[in-house]
Amino acid sequence: MDARLVPLFLCLYLAAWVFTAQSALFGLGIGAAVIAGAAVIAGAAGTVVLTSGQLCHLGSVTLRTALLSVTAHLALIATAVSVLIGGISWRQHVSAPLSEAIKNVETVSLWGTVVSEPTPTKFGTGYNWELQVPNSGRIRVTGEKPPYRAQVQVHGKLSANANQKPGDKVLGRITATETVIIKQPTAIWRLSNHLREALVRVCAPISPQAAGLVPGMAIGDTSRLPDELSDAFRISGLVHLTAVSGGHFAVIMVSLTGIMTIFRPSRWVRIGVVAIVGIWFVMLVRPGAAVLRAAAMFAVGVLGTALGRRASSVSALCAGSSVLLILDPWLARSYGFALSCAASAGLMTLSSPLARKIAPWLGEKAAPFVAVPTVAAASCAPTILLFTTGLPATTVLANLAVTPAVAPTTLLSLGATLAAPILPPLATVLAKTAAVGTGYLAWVATKCAGLKWAIIPWPGGARGVLLLVMLEVGAGVALWRWQPVGWPNHWRQRVSDTKKELPKAAKAVRRRLQLSAPNRCDILVLGGSAVVLGSLLFGVALAGTKTVLRRGDSAIAQDWLVAFCDVTQGDGMVIRSGPSAALVVDVGPDPALIGKCLSDLNITEIELLVLSHFHADHVGGLQGALAGHPPKTVLVPNQCDQGTGALAALEYAGATILTPKSGQSGTVGRVKWQRLGDDSSTCNIAAAGSFEDSRANDESLVLAFSIHDFDIVALGDLELAGQERLATWLHQNTALTRPGIGAQGIAAQGGGTRGIGTRSIEIVKVAHHGSAKQAPQLARLLSPKVAVFSVGAANTFGHPTQRALDIYEQVGATNVRTDQCGTAVFAATNGKLTLNCLK
Repeated sequence: MDARLVPLFLCLYLAAWVFTAQSALFGLGIGAAVIAGAAVIAGAAGTVVLTSGQLCHLGSVTLRTALLSVTAHLALIATAVSVLIGGISWRQHVSAPLSEAIKNVETVSLWGTVVSEPTPTKFGTGYNWELQVPNSGRIRVTGEKPPYRAQVQVHGKLSANANQKPGDKVLGRITATETVIIKQPTAIWRLSNHLREALVRVCAPISPQAAGLVPGMAIGDTSRLPDELSDAFRISGLVHLTAVSGGHFAVIMVSLTGIMTIFRPSRWVRIGVVAIVGIWFVMLVRPGAAVLRAAAMFAVGVLGTALGRRASSVSALCAGSSVLLILDPWLARSYGFALSCAASAGLMTLSSPLARKIAPWLGEKAAPFVAVPTVAAASCAPTILLFTTGLPATTVLANLAVTPAVAPTTLLSLGATLAAPILPPLATVLAKTAAVGTGYLAWVATKCAGLKWAIIPWPGGARGVLLLVMLEVGAGVALWRWQPVGWPNHWRQRVSDTKKELPKAAKAVRRRLQLSAPNRCDILVLGGSAVVLGSLLFGVALAGTKTVLRRGDSAIAQDWLVAFCDVTQGDGMVIRSGPSAALVVDVGPDPALIGKCLSDLNITEIELLVLSHFHADHVGGLQGALAGHPPKTVLVPNQCDQGTGALAALEYAGATILTPKSGQSGTVGRVKWQRLGDDSSTCNIAAAGSFEDSRANDESLVLAFSIHDFDIVALGDLELAGQERLATWLHQNTALTRPGIGAQGIAAQGGGTRGIGTRSIEIVKVAHHGSAKQAPQLARLLSPKVAVFSVGAANTFGHPTQRALDIYEQVGATNVRTDQCGTAVFAATNGKLTLNCLK
């Protein structure tokens, strides 16, 4: 094994990982470059001295050779690290103006190149993609779908990413109000775009799993993969099969090499064809981290072949990956790149020794099939623990089960891609045949993921990684020192004896059954039966691919209207006011939970924030809502926050804080709002941190909302007295000719003269999480179609109470609980209200 380039790769990886995490590296980069340059000069000087023989008196040639080798390594590492740090420093220096604009939340027009495949947003009709601004940086854009590699201009407001982490290559995000294509992609990129779009069209009507997995295995497009199936592949240890990776790249290249072996072209023709196909394949599947690693390693191998040298696989991995890190240091922050390098290194160094070690148990032919997934799983497991907890226990079993199907399914999927634009019928046949393979992969993944022991409990983070590495090293040493004696030899002897006895047993059976050797007629009958049976099974398999997996409740409609976030015991309601904008009512107790909910809903801008009252279960998650999308305007019941710090945080964020008057209304995007109830709010309340302070609860800001002819009422945490006052106020201010907020409207103050509407109420957010203190007259007055109880699972308050559930059931409402449904998302489908649960 040639490991001479391993130190270079490890130093580059560590340097890239450390320095990309810094926010201001220009000065530090210059200093590091100077130090590295000095190291280069020192290394060169040492090399000259050593080669001139001036240190011959120090020892033998072996010592001089070792010193020369160390000096050469230091010089190479210093040069590469200095170039890498200089590149990082320059990029962060030129991106400073863009970073400042993101910090100031400026509205700008940006020009650049689309550098990621646009993927549909989880909700709405927009797309997410990345824009590379020349000599500035990379921005994540939400807006219309542009062609990949097109040059576009976008206009909108910049903001920070919701979960910005050190070392993120994407500086911020922008919701584009306008996207203008300045220049179409070049011909080769247009061809790849056309192939991808044609394959997606062909696969869409086959089945959900085929629509997600066939494009994934052919072109790396996983945007249509059902969430539950994606989870199954992750849990079973087969996630590398859902999208194009180094393994798929290897399948294509090995198949191409085999084809050329048949035709026996000249050496340079083989090199040229392999290089062209490799480059084209990377362009087709998009240069992801794992694909780039495989392509770079392959390029080093092709270069070695062209120069007449046979490159070591380890050297090819280190050389190719080092070049990639110098060109794009942010790859060191990519889990995909780390997993790809770890798996490749493990397979190249450990799979053969392990196969030799377990061959006495499994045999020479079967041992590699077990060794390869075992080594790959062990190599990747430490990296996996950096971003999750628990380890997949079925990785080896699942990979062994799917091995026969991977290569043919990949080749069939790629064949469907090539045929899709010119021969759609042929592409459909190939895609359906590939869907049989992907259906089998999906079946294996779901079965393995469904096992009770599919995940081994294991701590995540650095502690978990250290424990696992120690365990793996210990197991490796023990296996290496253990000599297979005893029962493995006995097992092999039994297998050998069985092989010898089988012919005798077969002859005995033939004599007993008086069977003769099959004649031509027998062969024809058996062959015809096999063809008929195979055709029937093939047809059943094709039909079965449509039912391997159906989209469940988590497949959210794109026209969603309102979501009640699962923020445990608290409130968090999001009403969609635009493609990526929303009106938010309360933010729950945990910043992480409301932040995740907004991110899942693809909300990048909060146009209006409403805090019903200053209790921790309604305002504790405020920082999660402010991060990345600070609201312009905030409505509060009063200006006397006590103890939560919410008002101070909003003032610091630059929000305008208002207290609406009784009946006051307004419009935010496509949402109309109106305050219900009187102006009895005071500041004479107990500490805001108390969840059960009835005076603070009755100060809750109650609002009604209207969106697309659907009406919603949020009752905050009103207690019984507050609900009774609200019911009285509604009778006095509304002519109720039918259930809902009625026919005459409510006289508005400062916001127009029309009320919420003349229709019935579709959704009511039940007061105080469904406590026992409910006013039946208010429930009858509102008569909602749906009653939402925002509660945490196993909460200590006993919410929702059976009394509250019964009261709303009696008025004809369907009860929805976030502790059972998770985040409850309501959509308008053909004029009817539909519910989707994100549990």
